[in-house]
Formats: sequence, C-alpha cells, structure tokens
Amino acid sequence: MREGNQNDKIDARRLAELLRLDHLSPVYHGEHGLRSLKELVGSYLTITKDLGRVMSRVKAIYRSWGIPCTGKQVYAPRHRVEWLGKISEAGVRRRTEFYYQQLDALRSLRREVRRELLEESKKHQAWKRLCQIPSIGPDPSGRGARHSADPAPIPHQAAAMDVQRIWHRDTKQRRSPECRRTARTSEESELHSRTEPQLQSRSEESV
Repeated sequence: MREGNQNDKIDARRLAELLRLDHLSPVYHGEHGLRSLKELVGSYLTITKDLGRVMSRVKAIYRSWGIPCTGKQVYAPRHRVEWLGKISEAGVRRRTEFYYQQLDALRSLRREVRRELLEESKKHQAWKRLCQIPSIGPDPSGRGARHSADPAPIPHQAAAMDVQRIWHRDTKQRRSPECRRTARTSEESELHSRTEPQLQSRSEESV
C-alpha cells in the first residue's frame, strides 16, 4: 500500500483487489463502534460554529446602525427588548428578531447534542479523555460554574476531582514557608548525620 503512486482512487482499487483475493484480515472493534460518537462530535462542532456565525450576524446589524454592542449582554433574552428598541427601522428590527430565534434554537440544539454526546461517550474508553476537557469534564479550579442543564458528575469525575484537590493541596503545602523550613531542617540533620562519622574516622586515624 505504501509503494508507488498513492491517491484515494488508487488506494480504493488496491483495497478492493485485496478484498477480492481474501488477503485482508478482519479487525475486532469491540461491541460499541465509534461511528456514532464521531457523528455526534461532528454535529456538536458544526452547531457550535453555526452558533458563532449567528452571534456575529447579530452584532453586525447593531454595528451597521452605529450602535455599540460590546460584551454578551446583546445576546441575553432578558435584554433583547431593550436592544431591539434601539433599531428604528422595522424591517431591520424584524430581521434581528429572526436571528435571535435562530440563536435560541441553536443553543437548545447544542445542549441536546452535547447531552447525547456525553451519554454515548460513556460507552467507550474515550470517556476518560473527554473528562479532561474543561468545557466537558470537571473544573478543578472552580472558577467557572457548569451549565444548569449539564448532567450530574459520575463517579469517574468525582474521583478525578478528589485526586486533583489532593494534588493542589500538596502543592500548596510544599510551597508554604513552614514546609520549606521543615525540609531545610531535615536536610541539615541528614547532612550532619553523614558528616559526623567521617570526622570521627579522621580523628581516629590521627590518633
């Protein structure tokens, strides 16, 4: 397969020829294939990109009318009436309302796909790796609260959070001045215990 010219058409023909000659060995992929997981991941990424595009279109309308719209307040449902009131043109205001409807639909759809993605990922070994992603797995820093619609953490996540808390606690203790003084004291005592027999042996030789 690695010799000669290579492209999709040539590789497909070679694979078909090997299959015809029964020279391909079957490979066991387990009880749960990865096709569903890959499709869900692709759907989640695509919806996330579409969501970003719609958000950019919403801000583009306000900026085209000279209305500053920094931050995320322009997307919040409770502030939309206020923001729509800043647009005097009825047609443009209606167009912005359509974008808001599309934004809400994409957000709801992304939450649904994300929930199915997590459920499907629990069936595979990839779940352990997904738990390490900050936006999906546990957040050991505690700075960002997870979405209210997120599922409850499973035992794998709880165990990972406990290990990370212990690691951070040990790291802080190692960095504290008291621990550094204790470490220096233990090192000095160990050094003293090593040098004392050497001095004693030298004094015996001189006698």
